[in-house]
Amino acid sequence: MADTEVLFTAEEVAERLRVAPQTVHQWRRDGRIPAIEITPRTFRFSYGQILAVLRGQSRRAEGAAGDREGQP
Repeated sequence: MADTEVLFTAEEVAERLRVAPQTVHQWRRDGRIPAIEITPRTFRFSYGQILAVLRGQSRRAEGAAGDREGQP
């Protein structure tokens, strides 16, 4: 992460991804997206890192679906 990268709150990430802030927090607790812990109850997120993770998950899901094509 670059030193000058802007960090977002869960609410800001949720707005950009069009999900509820609770979803962002759940993804963080589940380890699905990276977060930076500021205090035990305050987290910030790198939007670029989140997009990279979500894009990677999407590609893996597409690949798995393609692997099943043509199978009974």
